[in-house]
Amino acid sequence: NLYYIKKLFFYLIIKFIMKKEITLLAISMFVATGINAQQELTVTHTTAGAMEAEINAALGTTGAEEIQTLIINGDANVTYEDCSAIAAKFPTISLKKLDLGTAKFENDSTPGNKEGASTGAFDIKGNGMQVEEVVLPAGLKVIGPRTFRKFSKMKKINLPNTLVKLGEGCFTGCGSLDLEKLPEGLKTIEGYVFYQAYAMKSLEELPAGLEGVLGALSFAQTSVAISYIPEGITEIGSSAFNANTRPVSLTSLTMYEKLAKIGSNAFKNQKMLNDIELNRMTPPETTEDAFTGIELGKVILYIPKGSRAAYEAVAPWNQMDIYDVLEPPTGIENTEITAIGIYPNPVVNTISISVQDAAIIKSIKIIDLAGTVVKNLHPEGTLTFDVSDLVNGMYFLQLNDDTTVKFIKK
Repeated sequence: NLYYIKKLFFYLIIKFIMKKEITLLAISMFVATGINAQQELTVTHTTAGAMEAEINAALGTTGAEEIQTLIINGDANVTYEDCSAIAAKFPTISLKKLDLGTAKFENDSTPGNKEGASTGAFDIKGNGMQVEEVVLPAGLKVIGPRTFRKFSKMKKINLPNTLVKLGEGCFTGCGSLDLEKLPEGLKTIEGYVFYQAYAMKSLEELPAGLEGVLGALSFAQTSVAISYIPEGITEIGSSAFNANTRPVSLTSLTMYEKLAKIGSNAFKNQKMLNDIELNRMTPPETTEDAFTGIELGKVILYIPKGSRAAYEAVAPWNQMDIYDVLEPPTGIENTEITAIGIYPNPVVNTISISVQDAAIIKSIKIIDLAGTVVKNLHPEGTLTFDVSDLVNGMYFLQLNDDTTVKFIKK
């Protein structure tokens, strides 16, 4: 009897433990489900300047540290004070994504910094928020000064095609950000925009419609690999492409007639820069330290025919290896050839020419750096040609005796 009593006793104890574990498991699953449900928080913004109260109401009893995605929507404009409230409520790395895709901004512009302040709207004691992704609304036209300053962990942000201006320092210190492309409609890049965006290396082309001043330090301490400055740029600001100690990336650079000024240290330490094509009859106003850290004697400078004397008269241009082989900018005003493309470039064996209207191509010449015609091509039903017999080096492809495009044979 005692044996059966003991057996019954242990059976009841085991049942109790199992029941308790099941209960605890159920509670745990419920709590976990509740946290998962709260990892995404939507705040409906109805009153400008009231973001703090609206966030608190949306959170209820949930801690801000449990939220991973924050979505801001509503009809009220998101103000500087609203941005500050968001940053103050979510200062840690727990928040991974800030979704402003359905938010409203006055004049389609994110709030800039307060007058005289070096910090931005989302400032947290001198730093930005620690999110990894930001979503911007379609239709946004301007990213205000310092808006996303020091969002050091941000790896992803969508830049709407409607953007026309990147305000001063709007991505300064975004050390994890690497953009492959900027919006085609972009007109203005102010100073410090991508300063110390250390991961920036995939950008190979600036929007063709950029105009005016390319801001000081706009791409300083990045590794962007652009090959031309858009035709509408009139000035390259000081230290715009100052590599400092970052891996250098510029190897070949084309600049155009409207460029009137290049600032101090604009291309400092871009030690891989091999050649510059400058389509101006007179050199732009340039400080002698614009190319500091570059062995200028090894840089080939291509300039228009008839402009050699002007370039040989001033530093730093007279320190470069000058070839006056380009057609003067005024010499192509009657050409009908537009939208020229050469691919691949560099070329190994076969080169193809892409133009808007192939029928207007009557003659094609390949010219070497000495100005000698080394090959005449015949555009008879094709614009693809074998150039495997060329010696490796730099050449110019001249179409109809008035339009010249540079290419490299490898």
